[in-house]
Amino acid sequence: MKTFDHPRINQEALHDLYEEIRSRIGTRTVDMPFVIGINGIDGSGKTTFAEDLSRCLLTKGHSTQLVHVDDFHNERAIRYIGGDEASNFYRRSFNFERLENLILKPIVETGHLDTELLLLDLASDQYSLKRQYRVYPSTIVIVEGVFLFKRGLRHYFDLAIFLQSSFETAIKRVRRRDKHIPLNAIEERYKKKYHAGQQLYFALEHPYDQADIIIDTERLYS
Repeated sequence: MKTFDHPRINQEALHDLYEEIRSRIGTRTVDMPFVIGINGIDGSGKTTFAEDLSRCLLTKGHSTQLVHVDDFHNERAIRYIGGDEASNFYRRSFNFERLENLILKPIVETGHLDTELLLLDLASDQYSLKRQYRVYPSTIVIVEGVFLFKRGLRHYFDLAIFLQSSFETAIKRVRRRDKHIPLNAIEERYKKKYHAGQQLYFALEHPYDQADIIIDTERLYS
């Protein structure tokens, strides 16, 4: 496992990080997609990092396919069926079985994927969100989201990256992102639901131990 801890994040540091990832990609010995999993707590910068990495790889001549766990939410009736918010978030928020069967398994087993899925739109709670996925043997697949390194999913990733961030820093980022929500509501919701659910995940799955690369994002996306 390699740890990146940059006291001052700059373009040179980012270049070194991306080159480390590209070197890992270069180790594949079969003509199959290379699947990268990016995990971290809510607010750690997963989506930003995944999109930045995809852009970097595209400039280097790679083809990429982004997959967001947030697109695989369960409908509201399932997400809130239990009384404990943290447990609900960890155990019921996402349809990982659908992600596995429709995305990860076909990619790893066949090396190809060409499909359009109808996914849940959170605002309407309807399956009206269309996403197109095209993957070929040369594609770098970047999957980002929470709880990715659960047992049963980890083996799908050729490279597992964990974005390390404190809960305090994550909440600061969310405050800036979700400006329409009152600050006290954000803090209470994250402490009781999102970060409490992450602590449950840490206790059960030990995602740090599943990672090939750990990146300290305290200053990367602070």
